[in-house]
Amino acid sequence: MKVVVAKTQKEILDNCYVRGQVFVVEQKIDWAIEFDGLDPLCVLFTVYDDSKPIGAARLYKNKVGRVATLAEYRKQGVASQLMKKIEEYAKENQMTKLVLHAQKYIEDFYSELGYVSEGDIFFEAEIPHVKMTKDFLKEENQRKAIEAFNTTWDLIDKEERTKEDDKEMVKSALLSRKMWEQAGGTVLNIVRGDWLISHVCSILGDGKNALKYANICYTLTLQYNIDDFDLVFAYEALAYAYKILGDDENVANYLKLGYRAIDQVKKQGDKDYCKFQLDLIKK
Repeated sequence: MKVVVAKTQKEILDNCYVRGQVFVVEQKIDWAIEFDGLDPLCVLFTVYDDSKPIGAARLYKNKVGRVATLAEYRKQGVASQLMKKIEEYAKENQMTKLVLHAQKYIEDFYSELGYVSEGDIFFEAEIPHVKMTKDFLKEENQRKAIEAFNTTWDLIDKEERTKEDDKEMVKSALLSRKMWEQAGGTVLNIVRGDWLISHVCSILGDGKNALKYANICYTLTLQYNIDDFDLVFAYEALAYAYKILGDDENVANYLKLGYRAIDQVKKQGDKDYCKFQLDLIKK
């Protein structure tokens, strides 16, 4: 299977052939609607099985359209390879976002590729569609957030950290939280980011900042009714920060709340891990 940017007359005609078979012949869409005169302004993509055209799409500015696969080649990854090629082309040409109007019945396919549905269902050529978008900047920021998170934990687990490692650990924790915010991450992403910063600060003996971020984590956890092990760790962060500050009374209070919260943790493995972490602070 090969996906090409259609440049030759044959590749362009092959693109039109696939679309004609799928949209005009199979789906009974009017020829004049399918071939609307915009093709010369578009980047066309054609998929081949050896020399046989089997898939097609076009890109008009940043809008993906006319994505089609011949019936006998469906569920063989043709559309996935086609979309991968389109996204590569878009990124190479400094596009930051792609838009498409997906036929409703294949909305899940595009969701699995990272596209997000927007707005209500509407009709094009008498077929229900949904607008979907994919933000490459958001995707990149998510990648950076995860990478920074993993870097932070690698440094936490490092047996002999240098002062430079400590600085990098704080920097990575802050970056992870920032990237999740810029990526439009969930409240849970943000809460865990605040917890991580607090945890790093406690490890380094910075009780003031550890308490600052622990309080943010705790406030958001209660405000958004976050439970399971995240609730336990909201209490754990406060207990750890107060331990660094030498406030034994608050350490005891939040450890008590943490142990109680273990009861609502769903998985036994998570319960055991929560207790282990609280026990470390208790020592």
